[in-house]
Amino acid sequence: MRSFPDERPRTLKAGPLEALFADGSLRHVKVDGVEVIRRVDMPVRDTSWGTVPGTTSDVAVAAAEDGFRLTFAMSHARGPIAFESEGVIEAKVAGHPPEAVVRFEVAGRAREAFDANRVGLCVLHPPGTSAGRPCVVEHADGSHEPGRFPDHVAPGLPFAEVRALSHEAVPGVRVEVRFEGEVFETEDQRNWADGSFKTYGPPLSRPTPYAVDPGRPIRQAVTVHIEGRPGHAPAAVTRHAGPRVRLPRLGVSVTRSLGLLDGEKVARLRELRLDHVRLDLEPHAADLEASLDALSGLASALNVPVEFGVHLPSEDAGVLRRLRDAVARRRLRPCRWVVHVDGHPVTPDAVVAAACGSLGEGWPGVAVGGGTVGNFAELNRRRPAPGVGGLLAYAVCPQVHATDDLALIENLEGIAPTVETARTFAAGRAIAVGPVRLHRQPDPFAKGVGPGGPGPEPERPDPRQSSPLGAAWTLGAIAELARAGADSATLYEAAGPFGILDERGPSPAWNVLSELGGLGGTPAEVFAFGSPPVGAALRIHPGGGPIGLAANLTGGPWTLRWALPKGAYRAWRSRERSVEAADPVRVAAGPGGLTLDLGPWEIVRLDEGGFA
Repeated sequence: MRSFPDERPRTLKAGPLEALFADGSLRHVKVDGVEVIRRVDMPVRDTSWGTVPGTTSDVAVAAAEDGFRLTFAMSHARGPIAFESEGVIEAKVAGHPPEAVVRFEVAGRAREAFDANRVGLCVLHPPGTSAGRPCVVEHADGSHEPGRFPDHVAPGLPFAEVRALSHEAVPGVRVEVRFEGEVFETEDQRNWADGSFKTYGPPLSRPTPYAVDPGRPIRQAVTVHIEGRPGHAPAAVTRHAGPRVRLPRLGVSVTRSLGLLDGEKVARLRELRLDHVRLDLEPHAADLEASLDALSGLASALNVPVEFGVHLPSEDAGVLRRLRDAVARRRLRPCRWVVHVDGHPVTPDAVVAAACGSLGEGWPGVAVGGGTVGNFAELNRRRPAPGVGGLLAYAVCPQVHATDDLALIENLEGIAPTVETARTFAAGRAIAVGPVRLHRQPDPFAKGVGPGGPGPEPERPDPRQSSPLGAAWTLGAIAELARAGADSATLYEAAGPFGILDERGPSPAWNVLSELGGLGGTPAEVFAFGSPPVGAALRIHPGGGPIGLAANLTGGPWTLRWALPKGAYRAWRSRERSVEAADPVRVAAGPGGLTLDLGPWEIVRLDEGGFA
C-alpha cells in the first residue's frame, strides 16, 4: 500500500484493463486500449449549476496483476457549501475470456446544511463506443426495455428511471453499468458540446435546489461489468472526413477589444487574413454610433466584412431600422446578421422574420437569422420553424461541466455532433458557430439562474487559452467544425484577456489562425487520432499544393502516425510564442505514411515537396 498527494493522473492497470485516477475521478476506463467508460465521479453542483471544486487527499493504492484497490478522500468548499466524502475504487479481472468488474463507491456528508442542485455520482459514456449503439435499460422498478444511445444529439433524456445500462461497446466487448443509492437518468451531454453521455442522480424531475442535510449521509455506488476483449487493436485514426469537407470561414470577435486595438495589433490581425470580425451590440445603446465609428475604421483597415450579433431588449424589432441605417451610412459590409432577444433562450421566429425584412433590404443575399447566446442545448430543444431566416447560430465552450485539461480535450468530440444535428433541422440554413471560447462560459439559461435566482457566475479569462494547450485545442476545434460542415466560426476575442493578442503579443492560438487565414471554403481532409482524442490533423488542398497541420492533444510526448502519401515534406514545428516561422526540417513519409515524434501540445506544419 502506498499513499501520495493527488498531483497528476495516475495509471491503474489489471490485465487488459487500464484506467486513470485524477482529482477524485476514475477516467478513461479501457480494455485493450478501447475506452468503455469516460469518467466516474461525484460532483457537487451549486444552486446556479456551477461545479464546486474539490480537493483530493489521503490517496492510497494497492495493486496486483489481477486487480487494484484505491481509496481517497474529497473535500468540496465554496461559499455556504462544505461537503466531504470518502471513496473506494476496486477492480478485479478474472477468467478466459476475461471479465472485469470495477466498482466506485462513495460515502459523503455535509459539514453544515446547504442548498445544492445536485450531489451525486455521474458516469460519462464515451460517444465513440456508445453513440448509435443499441442497449438494454433496466429501470428502477426492475423492468427491462430495449433502447439505443442516440446518434444525433438528443434534445430530451435518452433514458429515465435507470438502475442499469448494458450495451456492446465494440464487437466482442459488452459493458453493463449498474447504479445504487439513487434513481438515475441519462442525458446527452453533447448538447453542451461535451464529448459524452451522462448518467447521473438524482433526476432533474425533482425540485432544485434541495437541502443537503449533515444528518443524512449520501451513499452511492456504480459497478461496471466488462465482458470479453475486442477482436483487434483500436484504430489509430478514429474519425476521418475526406476532401469534400471545406474549412469554415473564420473570424474573431471585437466586442470586448474594439478599444484595445492599436496600430500594432491591427497589423497583426491583418496578417490573419480573416473572413470576418464580429461585433455584438444593442441597437438601442447610447454608444451605438461611437461603436460603429470604431468598427468602420477597423473593418476598413482589415478589409473584412462584419458579422453582427444584434441583441434586442424585447420582441419589438422596429429598432433594427435605426441599426440598418447607421451601418449603411458607414458603408460597412455585413456578412451575416445574428439576432437575439434578451431573456429568450432562442430567437422567436417572428423576430427573425421581422429582422429579415428590416435588415435584408439593404444587403440582399446576406444571411439574417437567429439562434442562442447559450449552448446548443437551447437551439436543439427549441428548434426554429423551417424557412424562417437564413442561418442558425449558437456558441461553443468546452468547460460547461468540467474544467480540467483532460475534459477540454475530451470535449472536442462533442463539437461535430452539434453541427451534424443542427443540419437535420436547418432546412438549408447556414450554421454559424460562435463565439467559440476556451474559457468557461457560464450557462445563462441554466435552471435557477436569472430573476429571483443567484445569477450566473462571472466570466473569467483562462490562461490556458494563451498557452500551447490552447493552440492545440484551437486546431482540434476547427478540425471538428470542418469535419461536420460548419459554414463559419468566430473564435475568441481579438485582444485583451480573452483575446488572441495579449500583453505579450500574438498567442499560440494566433499562430493557428495565421496558418488557416484566408482558407475558408478550401477543401480539406480531417483526421482525429484516438478516443479520447490524442491528436488532430488537417490536410488542406489550396491551389498551391496540400498543406498539413497536426497537433499533439496531450500534455506528454506523442508519436504522430499519419498515412500521408509517400515522399518528402518540409516540417515547421511550433514554438510557444513564435511569430516568424522557424527554419523547416526535411521529413519523409514511407510506404506506411509519416511517423513524427511531437512534444507536449506541439503543432507541426507539413508542406509537400521537401527542399529544392
